[in-house]
Amino acid sequence: MEDTRKLFFATLHAALDRKPGALSTDRMFRRDTWNSAIDEDDQDVVPKNQAAWMASFMEQATLLSIETAVVDTPDGVAKAVADIATRTPTEWSAVKTVVCCNHPLIRSTAIRQALDAIHIPMFFPEQGATPPIDRRQEAPGSGRNGAVVGSAQEFRQQCAQATLGIFTAEAAIAESATLVLRTSPHCPRIVSLLPSASIAIVPFGCIFDTFSRLAAHLALHPAPDGMTFITGPSKTADIEAVMVPGAHGPRSLHVLFVTTHCLPLFFRAP
Repeated sequence: MEDTRKLFFATLHAALDRKPGALSTDRMFRRDTWNSAIDEDDQDVVPKNQAAWMASFMEQATLLSIETAVVDTPDGVAKAVADIATRTPTEWSAVKTVVCCNHPLIRSTAIRQALDAIHIPMFFPEQGATPPIDRRQEAPGSGRNGAVVGSAQEFRQQCAQATLGIFTAEAAIAESATLVLRTSPHCPRIVSLLPSASIAIVPFGCIFDTFSRLAAHLALHPAPDGMTFITGPSKTADIEAVMVPGAHGPRSLHVLFVTTHCLPLFFRAP
């Protein structure tokens, strides 16, 4: 069994064009750490270590072709999103569009205004887009924030053609650069699955070091609904060990850490 496992990962490393040992697999098979965080007082432990955990997440993310950045302000988030949108090529449509979760963290930024400035429309669940502003065609007295209500099916179609999907992560796990998404009507999974590229916005206070600590939090504060775990952009090497990006989802994943203290919403004590 051990020889088979070593052969499997040697083949995987070769397909990824990485040297053996570049991405350690030992931690994937640990059995002695599951309960290590259960009895710890995470209210004290977590804030003291999150800066180190964020650095660890970013280190692992590099190995998985995840682009990461740290932003300090809501304006910084909007600027980073606009930069990513500008340099992300279209894939399924001739026109760039962005789909977005309807989350307070996203709504509190100037992302929409930043995308307006580069003429990229933005769609939310159950809404049509607020079109980019064209001052030459803007009627006197017209508002900037009007949105046309649309159906869920129309939003799915927008997601399928979108260049970018923007969502918030309820948690980030440093040891494997994994994002944890809370599935809800305001943030459906298709926002992170269908567009050509994804942007995850992660509050600094939502970073954990291991799955064990995440399990400890969930044991105390269960999530009220479904969760999705994302580790890197979509890839497959099923056919002749040739790596193909974007086979089952976005070709690229960008993670923006917002350095504002915030506990994950579904971990907050009642």
